Order: sequence, then structure tokens, then C-alpha cells
Amino acid sequence: MSSEQISHIQQLIATYDVRPPFDEVKCKEEFSINHGRRCKEAAHQLPDELSSRIADMRVFSLGYCTKEVLHELRQLSIENEKLMMLILEEYRQAQQAENIPEHIRNHFGFHDCRVMELTTGKQIIMRMDTEGGFTNFNKITFDTVEIIWQDEHIVGSHWIYEELYCTDEGYEAHILFSGAGMPELIIRCADIIIEHE
Repeated sequence: MSSEQISHIQQLIATYDVRPPFDEVKCKEEFSINHGRRCKEAAHQLPDELSSRIADMRVFSLGYCTKEVLHELRQLSIENEKLMMLILEEYRQAQQAENIPEHIRNHFGFHDCRVMELTTGKQIIMRMDTEGGFTNFNKITFDTVEIIWQDEHIVGSHWIYEELYCTDEGYEAHILFSGAGMPELIIRCADIIIEHE
């Protein structure tokens, strides 16, 4: 090990050794908040007929349920998986039918890339942090842009989903980002330039 690595490890140990004592009250408060949120999410994610058969949503949100409910959940999961695969296949076929040049089609995907910069004007330029993403391309330019919809808080969020369509004037792009409110960007543009800076 290098001396820098040893020093770093020693620093981590020193920080750990001076940590505050375990705060039982704070831990119980955090558990209560998180558990309440999980109960609400669990209730909203299930169909009403299945949710109504769960005796105690607090216990269910901890991962426990009757064998009958578990069996129905597994069946629901299988049905949802089939439906999702069907929709994804229909989407794939629709996207393949679009007359999009291969150099754009193959690189127009920044899933899990973080938006570091977004400049708007006649062009929209997005710069990405690609760490954790599936591409090395970190800049996309939409030329001669018409913004159809743009939510706030795109910068700092992660690109999670996109759709790209041909139009008479060029392209229409629909992009969904992670974060508060799941921000969206929908634009029309004459051209798309994808680069590595």
C-alpha cells in the first residue's frame, strides 16, 4: 500500500473512533418516519382488492404477509412483467420504424448520466457526468430548438428515459429525468449532435 492509502485509512479510522454515541431516540424517530412512508407507498402500489385483504399494512411494509397474499403478489408480478415486456417490445418496434440515422439512434441514450449543465437558446446544450451511465459521450446539442415543455430542476438530476421521433423539420425528443417531480424536457429540433469532450 502507498503511504497515501495508509494515511487515508488511518484518517477513516480516526473519524470512526470519534463518532458521536448511538442516539436511540433519533434512530427511533427516523425509523418511524421511514416506516410511515413505506406503509403509504405499499398501500398505493397495490390494487385495491389486494390491499384491502392485508390485515396490517405496517407489518406488510416490513416484508411480511400471509401465504395467500404472497401467492397473489407473485401472480401480479408475473402479469406485470409480461405486460411490461409487451409494452417494451411495442416501443422497440415503434422506435425501429422511425427513420433516425444510426449514428444518432445508437448514441441517443444517457441513462443514469447526471446533467451537469443545461444551456438554452437557439440551441440546447447538455453536458453530462457519465460516471454510472452507459456511455462515454458527455455532450449533446439540439440545434434550432423549439421547447415544447421544460420542467425545472433538470440540472443535477439523472437522465433515465428517452424517446426520439422524426418530424418533417428534424426530430422530437422526450426526456425524463430523476428527482423531485420527475422533470421532463420535450423539444423539437433540426439536428442532434452527440459528442465526447
